Amino acid sequence: MGFRRLEKWRTYCALGFVLAIFHNAIGLAFSIFVLGVRHGFYLPLYVHILVYFAAFLLISVSEEGVFRGYILGGLLKRYGESASIFFSSLLFGLYHLFYLYLLDWPFGTIMIINQVFLSFTAGLFLAYFYCKTGRNLFRPGELPFQSMFL
Repeated sequence: MGFRRLEKWRTYCALGFVLAIFHNAIGLAFSIFVLGVRHGFYLPLYVHILVYFAAFLLISVSEEGVFRGYILGGLLKRYGESASIFFSSLLFGLYHLFYLYLLDWPFGTIMIINQVFLSFTAGLFLAYFYCKTGRNLFRPGELPFQSMFL
């Protein structure tokens, strides 16, 4: 019985990370091949605003859908609320390790640790908010969008 739970937990985590990596790959490909080649990497301000708005909306919806909707939703079916919130938030923090290019910077390691910690604590808050709003993704999803766009 304990092995089944562990197996399901790993499945939720693995699929969540695959979806998150797929999300980043699409964003990177779109930025490089569509916007960069067509406009020579120099875009007018109105295009920047529209692209940032669309990117922040896509990031908010996809991250909340993966981490709160899929991973946390799956963990809540098997484990208690506190453990599910903690582990989904831990995964959310570890997902933000993609800032590894900062290692070359003078304080890169501190910046990466800071980003992971801030993402973990934000994940705790958003997961708690998700659970307390009746598992509604709209409210936790709008908070990261607002913070990124503003």
